[in-house]
Amino acid sequence: MELTLKIVDADGAVLASSTGRDETFLVYRQSYREGDRVVVEVSEPGHVFLALDGAIQPGLVYMKECAYSLAVPFGDKRKPYSPNAFKGDIHRLSARSTRSDEIVHRRNLALNPRDDHANRALFPHARANVETRGEAVFAARNAIDGEKANDDHGFWPYTSWGINRDPQAALTVEFGRPVRIDEIVFYLRADFPHDSSVGAGQRHLLERQDLLFSAGKIGCRAGLCHRTLHRRMGGTARSDQGRRRLGLSGTDPDRNMGNRGTGSRPQAVRPSSRAMSL
Repeated sequence: MELTLKIVDADGAVLASSTGRDETFLVYRQSYREGDRVVVEVSEPGHVFLALDGAIQPGLVYMKECAYSLAVPFGDKRKPYSPNAFKGDIHRLSARSTRSDEIVHRRNLALNPRDDHANRALFPHARANVETRGEAVFAARNAIDGEKANDDHGFWPYTSWGINRDPQAALTVEFGRPVRIDEIVFYLRADFPHDSSVGAGQRHLLERQDLLFSAGKIGCRAGLCHRTLHRRMGGTARSDQGRRRLGLSGTDPDRNMGNRGTGSRPQAVRPSSRAMSL
């Protein structure tokens, strides 16, 4: 796989670029300006390991398309990221292709701190039918950014998906390809005493969650499900003022390695789980 990293300005001019076979690095020796974008290009769709900023967790993602672009955040859009992210006048980026054994390794499949509203190429991708006041610190992408601290809210690392007290709130996580999921973990916000009161909409969400996959529906009541599901919170009280995090553990099937030694193939969750009404 050929990989290219670019820094592009608001007018589309390429400020810096690097291309390599199976692995490439780019050191950008300037401060980012508003309108700059980080661009990743690959010669073919597939899994890549990305490190796009020294303050953002590197990790394995799936590129369904051959180009991905991330607008360097400024203003309110910076709040979901570490204060050190995208700062300074020297930036190190890297991208590499992945081995088959990395792809089939069990991991959190719902992890992508590079996700944002405009993303349609890099998976997993999260979206929702409601986000509290449209603020970046309550965006759906915060549910899959890997930050788990939950005893505060409204700023990094306490960002979360905010449901704005809506009993119809639904979060959708798209994977871009079939995956196998064997465990689902929710991290709920526990910012007490702020989260001590529970409204009618929140109570409904605590008592029932429906997880709708393209392969079928899992209904959960009072934390009891037909498949493994855990809630992890700090403290003793429970409140859903804001949904915290989502973890989906499993494997990425590999045509050559994924089914060796098994008598039957586990059910795969299709590329787009239609909705997770939490």
